[in-house]
Amino acid sequence: MDNSFRFRVTLEELEKLRSEGNVDCSSAAGDLGQGAVAFRYGLQAAPTAVRSELQLSPFSIRVTLCQSDVESLSQPAQEGIQIRNEWTEPDGTVRRSIILVEKDRPAAKCDKPEEWIYRAGKGGEPEARKIR
Repeated sequence: MDNSFRFRVTLEELEKLRSEGNVDCSSAAGDLGQGAVAFRYGLQAAPTAVRSELQLSPFSIRVTLCQSDVESLSQPAQEGIQIRNEWTEPDGTVRRSIILVEKDRPAAKCDKPEEWIYRAGKGGEPEARKIR
């Protein structure tokens, strides 16, 4: 089975990735005090990494981005990056995955503005910036 993962980042999150080296989020289904489990996900910049990769563990997904992928994603008009992985299981089965990291855009409308979301709106409209 082939798999893909898609991460959407706001420009504010991209700025944080560049300045602090990581962006982390978590989500829980239900009340954590009543035994619900938090699921964690995030991006991490890895300046010395040769290539970007996906790290999976119970209840978390993290994408470690090499420097060239962080720089590519940071280009003003660049919508996103793709990271393709292929490996062979011990039984000879070939597996593939695609990881997409994309800048977030406002919802599509007929007069679709060419903008990226800078900051997600908390109960309101997101703050957006024009694509340069």
